Amino acid sequence: MKKYFSLFVIAFAIILTGCSSKSTTFVITTDDAEDIGDVYGSNDFFEPVPGTYTISAEENALSTTIDLKIVKRYENPDYIVEKFILEAKDKEGRDIEINHKDVEFAAENMTSAYKDLISASIGDVVKVKFTCILADSKQVKEVLKSFVSCDIELHVDEPEEEDSPSAFGRDVLKEKADLNDEDMENSGSSENWDAILDSYERYMDQYINVLKKVNAGDANAYSEMMSLMQECNELNEKLSSASDNMSVAQANRFQKIAAKMASAAAQM
Repeated sequence: MKKYFSLFVIAFAIILTGCSSKSTTFVITTDDAEDIGDVYGSNDFFEPVPGTYTISAEENALSTTIDLKIVKRYENPDYIVEKFILEAKDKEGRDIEINHKDVEFAAENMTSAYKDLISASIGDVVKVKFTCILADSKQVKEVLKSFVSCDIELHVDEPEEEDSPSAFGRDVLKEKADLNDEDMENSGSSENWDAILDSYERYMDQYINVLKKVNAGDANAYSEMMSLMQECNELNEKLSSASDNMSVAQANRFQKIAAKMASAAAQM
């Protein structure tokens, strides 16, 4: 499965790579660090390590990696993460806005980053990468010019029965749960993989539609893109850990879905 999974990564990377890079830096002081790192739904248990950080730009994507230090014991390790963001601030400490919408960087691999934080010991430092997708290079320049400081917010909540990260995640988890040991060893499990590929293709179609909205400058599509990025991270983890038991026909279908996404991205 891993050789097919790499095709998905390559296709998705087309959206986030460009011909040239730009960057800027910002400083988190010791005093600032004490006020950055709010946990909604539980206790504040981490804060950023003081220092100079870099925001890198690749076409319409901005990213930065923050060192987060565990300063207290986390009181609710059984809670689930709902949102993990970095809010961009200007020199006056105000939220940076694009088209009347706050500029927010979403944590990549949000669930994994959350697990790393809550499993770390007091004094440990965990690196978390945050990414923001904007409509065009003009907006990227505007954010880079205005960015001076940030806030980091982690939103958690008590898990509900059958709770899962996303609708897509529920589909994949349900379909993979149907794959018992006999199915995984037997080529007769192809029908289950067909269902997984159905979900994969639905996700790709949804992603391409949202990408078109973002490319057209639709401000309302940015939040959809952030949500899809998180689902992409979850899909990456699931596909990379799946067994290599697809039939030739299924492998060909997987490649066609990835190619469709790559083709759509190339036309943007």
